[in-house]
Formats: sequence, C-alpha cells, structure tokens
Amino acid sequence: MRDLQYIQDDLFDRLNMQLEELVRIINGYIAYLERAKHGENEPGANCSVRESAAGGYFVEDNTNLSFPEDS
Repeated sequence: MRDLQYIQDDLFDRLNMQLEELVRIINGYIAYLERAKHGENEPGANCSVRESAAGGYFVEDNTNLSFPEDS
C-alpha cells in the first residue's frame, strides 16, 4: 500500500507501529491462554454446549465415568 501512495508516509509509519504493538499484545494473550489452559479435572472441562435442531441449546456431559468395581 505504501508504494501506491494511498496514504502519507507518516500516517503509514504510525499505523504500522500500532499494528506491530497489536500483534505483540495478541501473541502475548495467546501465550497466556496456552499456559492457563484448564486441565481435565477442572469443573466443566468435559462438558460442551451444543445447539439443538429445534433452536435451543443444551449442555452435554462428555465424562466417561468409570468406578472401580467393589471387591
């Protein structure tokens, strides 16, 4: 875009600096989310929310509970 002279050089430079800062912020947030990922044992980790054919929503428990058999 800069080569086509659609915007002035100083405006391009300011926008480019803001874009680079935004990329750093987003990448930092992604890294934070990856570090803070909930484990399998967290409440609700095995549930999902789905839309029904009728237009409503329901929560589906995806937990496969297995209990040791009584001895």
